[in-house]
Order: sequence, then structure tokens, then C-alpha cells
Amino acid sequence: MSLKMMLVPSASCPARCRYCFGPRGEGAVMDERILNATVGWIDDLKSSLDKLDIIFHGGEPLTAGIDFYRRALPRLRQSLKTKRPRLNMQSNLWLLTDEFCEMFAEYGVSLGTSLDGPEEITDNQRGRGYFRRTMAGIELARSHGLRIGWFEARVRHLLHSSSPGSSNRSLVSLTGGLRQPAGASAGLLSLKSSEDPHQHP
Repeated sequence: MSLKMMLVPSASCPARCRYCFGPRGEGAVMDERILNATVGWIDDLKSSLDKLDIIFHGGEPLTAGIDFYRRALPRLRQSLKTKRPRLNMQSNLWLLTDEFCEMFAEYGVSLGTSLDGPEEITDNQRGRGYFRRTMAGIELARSHGLRIGWFEARVRHLLHSSSPGSSNRSLVSLTGGLRQPAGASAGLLSLKSSEDPHQHP
């Protein structure tokens, strides 16, 4: 049996993405009793597990702070070592530090992040400065040799024509730059994954 488990160390997030339905600002960190109960539940299943993936998600999982991971990662490794769980984290990387990177390298935590397209588009959807802060996190992770993947949310972004007084509009697919017929509805188009965020258009 294969199991993918999502752990939410904290539901808080410093970003202000326009389409996010989650809580923002401050939030409680996962209690150690909940962590231990979760590990115990997985431990009871491990005899029937062939593959185990654990994903730290949020909110923004880094808001839980480094002390949480100092407790959680050794606990997960020790209790589930016979199953060699793959540890992953989905993060905007804003709070990533050298100390986090060193710990994640030690415990083999893979990182994932997401962008909505080029800087202008991403910042329009997620708030000014989002793109650069996430790219800085990507560079820091890469400098420590961490494995990092990314998701690109291909959204159709409505752009006004640059011609003064014109009411013409066009929809642009962020990754391909292909212009869609005017009048098509805006919304989420698709997701694209990659191991190298520097291939981003």
C-alpha cells in the first residue's frame, strides 16, 4: 500500500494571494501531542506500507519555526526508519534560512514551491514582491544543494489593450504567451511541474 500524508504544522501564512481561501497572519503551531499521535497512527500502518510520502503543507509550513522541525524530523526518522519515508515541503520559501537548509539537507527534505508566471503576473495575483522573495528562496535552497521542484499555475490573465480608448482585451497563457480569443472566461488553466525553476519563461 502507498500512503501520502499531508501534515500542516501551521495554517498561518505571510503572503496575501488573492485567490487563497486559507487563514492569514498568525496561527497556532501543531501541538507535539498531535505530531506524536500522527506518527503513532502511521507506525500502526507501516507493516502494510510499501511507499510513504509525507508532505509538510500549510498555510506556510515554515511559519511553524525551526524548533518544530528540530522535534518533528528526528521523530519521523526514528519511528518510521524502516519505511524510509520521503519527506517533502510545499512552501513559498520566504522564511527559508541557512539553518533550515542545513537541517533539510540532513534529513533529505525535498522542497516545492509555486509561481503564477513572470514577476508581473505573479505579483498581481499574490502581492507585490512575491516573485522576488520566492526566487531568493529558490536560490538559497540551490546553494545548499537541496532538491527543489516547482509548480506553475497557468492562469489566463486579462490584459487591457495598450491602445488609448480601446476596449479590446486579450487573454494570455502565461507559459506559452499564446493569445486566446477575446471573450474567453478568465480562470485557472492548468498546472505545470518542473525540477528547474530557471526554465521559467
